[in-house]
Amino acid sequence: MKDYTPLSDIYACGVTLYRLVNGDTYLPSIDLAEATRRARRGEFPPRDQYRYFIPTSLRRLINRSINVRPGKRFRTANDMRHALEQQSLLVAWEEKRNPAGTTWDGKSVDGKSHSLSMLRAPGSKWRIEYRTGRISKLRRRTPDCYEGLNKVKAHQLARSILQRVTRTGA
Repeated sequence: MKDYTPLSDIYACGVTLYRLVNGDTYLPSIDLAEATRRARRGEFPPRDQYRYFIPTSLRRLINRSINVRPGKRFRTANDMRHALEQQSLLVAWEEKRNPAGTTWDGKSVDGKSHSLSMLRAPGSKWRIEYRTGRISKLRRRTPDCYEGLNKVKAHQLARSILQRVTRTGA
């Protein structure tokens, strides 16, 4: 029996895509034997941990590529390529984490700049502020700004805004 098949290559491409969209900070630092054990159980890389701005459709594509059951993966590299061609990522984001929260700065394909901040306010409340426009003149987009949120709601709203902007560019 062969250890590697074309479906192994699909898996490898999926892991590479996972690393490309998330960076290595989303992968725990573990030795090769442990990584292999977790990969066989479908626990490595973690299928539920992606940067907030990665659209659900791309998450599904990557997760399908790294499915532990080869028959559930794309059948061919061509099938995977076609699925990738359907992805539309219109904003390139840079994520900056600090003790107060996270800020994402992005540039859309049309040259528009975007900035989303999810910051802890005094106490245990959170706030979200989204600004967009030309780099020299970012304007607050009031419908996407929130105050007094609990942590869970702040994370949900930040993820939702980032994914919407990534898909639409606006």
